[in-house]
Amino acid sequence: MAYSRWGSGSDWYVFWVNTISAASAAARPELKSNEHLAIWHSDSNETASFTYAEICQMLITDDLLQIPGYNEDSKAVLRGYMAEFVQDVDIQYAS
Repeated sequence: MAYSRWGSGSDWYVFWVNTISAASAAARPELKSNEHLAIWHSDSNETASFTYAEICQMLITDDLLQIPGYNEDSKAVLRGYMAEFVQDVDIQYAS
């Protein structure tokens, strides 16, 4: 699921990544910790993804400096995407 895509008005591409393949998922139960959020900035040569736990920690500490391309002007929008991801993962694993 994409929370943001590059384009008009957005320098960020933010999307939910499940790092477990279908074959390995069948062999073991799914865990929240297997879920990742990719956060890419259009001006950065680095791509990054963060685990569910890392995203939760960044939201708690309000420290987003480890995100490549991060700037203070993007803080509110990124926190929104991150919170939406956490909520979506929580809903997915509640059912």
